[in-house]
Amino acid sequence: MRKPAYLLLAVALLPAYAEDLTTTDGKTYTGVTVTKVDPDGLRIAHSSGTAKVPFEKLSDEIQKKHGYDPFNAYDHAQAEKAKQAAMEKAEAERARAVQAQ
Repeated sequence: MRKPAYLLLAVALLPAYAEDLTTTDGKTYTGVTVTKVDPDGLRIAHSSGTAKVPFEKLSDEIQKKHGYDPFNAYDHAQAEKAKQAAMEKAEAERARAVQAQ
C-alpha cells in the first residue's frame, strides 16, 4: 500500500527529538528545534513559539556545535544595521514625498 506523499514529508520534517535549551542568563526554552543558524545566533521553534537566541547567550558547547565565529557575527550585525538604516531612510523619504504632494 502506497502512503500519501504529504504524510511521508511530514514525518521527514519532524525532528528526531526536541530538547530544552537554557541560555547563559537563565532563560529556558522547552521543546526546542533549531530552524536556522545565522552568523549571530540560532533561530528556534519551541513549545511557546519562536525566537532568535544570540550566540553570546549560549554555552561554548552550543556555539561550537553550530559553528559560531564572532568575527562573522560582527560582520553580519554591521550588515544588518546598514540594511535597517537604509530601510529607515527610504521610508522617511517616501513619507516626505507623500507630504509634499
